[in-house]
Amino acid sequence: MAADVDKSTPERARSTGHSGQRSPGYGAWFCGGMWTLLAVCAVPLAGFGIKYYQNSQLLRRHEEAVQTLGVEGLFLFSSLDTDHDLYLSPEEFRPIAEKLTGITAPVDLEEDVIDDPNGETLVLEASMKPLLLDSMTKSRDGFLGVSHSSLSGLRSWTHPAIPSSSFPAGHFRVFLPPKGKTEPGDAWWVIPSELNIFTGYLPNNRYHPPTPKGKEVLIHSLLSMFHPRAFIKSRFAPQGTVACIRASSDFYYDIVFRIHAEFQLNDVPNFPFWFTPGQFTGNIVISKDASHVRHFHLYVPSNR
Repeated sequence: MAADVDKSTPERARSTGHSGQRSPGYGAWFCGGMWTLLAVCAVPLAGFGIKYYQNSQLLRRHEEAVQTLGVEGLFLFSSLDTDHDLYLSPEEFRPIAEKLTGITAPVDLEEDVIDDPNGETLVLEASMKPLLLDSMTKSRDGFLGVSHSSLSGLRSWTHPAIPSSSFPAGHFRVFLPPKGKTEPGDAWWVIPSELNIFTGYLPNNRYHPPTPKGKEVLIHSLLSMFHPRAFIKSRFAPQGTVACIRASSDFYYDIVFRIHAEFQLNDVPNFPFWFTPGQFTGNIVISKDASHVRHFHLYVPSNR
């Protein structure tokens, strides 16, 4: 026992120093820890300062815009300013350029979709019944207080914009399931929702939809048969397009899908007027190589 105690005493002395004071390494560790703590605290403070400066600059620009354009002019400007930075980029100005020149910029399909000149072509027909204004009420008094110009887009929308259109069958490959989702009952996003608690809702004061990209192109083309200003991403949840395999065989997939989109019925200078169906329901029977579409149907359920 005594021998063990004697052996431990020098070890303890070396760790604490012969005089019982802490080693110099402790002071260096303490200083390093303080600098690390200060650095960690400085990061959120710097972020807060940058955010405060950006907000103050945006507020100053907003006040200048009100003085220059007035409230109504700023409203129209904001409908084009999709990123809300109070500056119009060429992409944001594109709808005005197209309206003034009458020239529409071409829309590209997915990069990996190559049309087969000898492939199958699918002809789709669109039909609709005019909306019944008597059944679309803002209150018990109907559209009391709503100007006639605000309802102009609704009153004039009595037939599809494009009654008939043809599509290469290969374009419908956007509905094919991804890898790992090939069994009946499997569901997946065709166009994923981009809304969350951080993004909030999309703005109301818009007239022209953003240029569709990738899988959005076909969905936008289909909905544009009904109205030229189709927004394939709704302003609020639920948003996006979801598909599910209902059945499959050696050659075909039977796929059901659901789209949440909406239409902007008015154009400048009238105020925006949105029409948001509960959902677009669809069904497609397509070959697994997307070379043949046996059946396609897209509609708005009206049983409720």
